[in-house]
Amino acid sequence: MHSTKLGRRPFHAWAQLPERWTLVTDADADPAATAPFLSRGVDVVVADRQEP
Repeated sequence: MHSTKLGRRPFHAWAQLPERWTLVTDADADPAATAPFLSRGVDVVVADRQEP
């Protein structure tokens, strides 16, 4: 997920998420935006920014 989408609503789900899942986002993700996911047991992976 691109970090600018974190914390925005509404996102319409088209499938139920499994009990354990992983959110992958970019290096611009604000820790405050990922905190709600972490507090609910979601694994959060922040991808490193690659230099050209």
